Amino acid sequence: MTRLIIHINDPRSEKKVEALLESVEGIEVERDPKKVVRKAAAKRNPKPKPKAPLTAAEKRFMKDLTEAFKSVEDHFSGKKKLPTLREVLDDL
Repeated sequence: MTRLIIHINDPRSEKKVEALLESVEGIEVERDPKKVVRKAAAKRNPKPKPKAPLTAAEKRFMKDLTEAFKSVEDHFSGKKKLPTLREVLDDL
């Protein structure tokens, strides 16, 4: 078995070359595993899209959420005691 390495500089012609080689009897086309890994990594870590500014309701939600996380953090560190679920339900 003979192995040839082909470097394709134009990505648009990659599929054409692959189809041409596969059409020849007795030739098996194998992709470079390094290139496949790079494509898979690009799909996992897409570039973040620019975000629109937050609305007033979203800002309020983020503020409330931040305060809630801070309260939980203070509870675990012993600075603040949060009510139990039973106490919260009894108040309702």
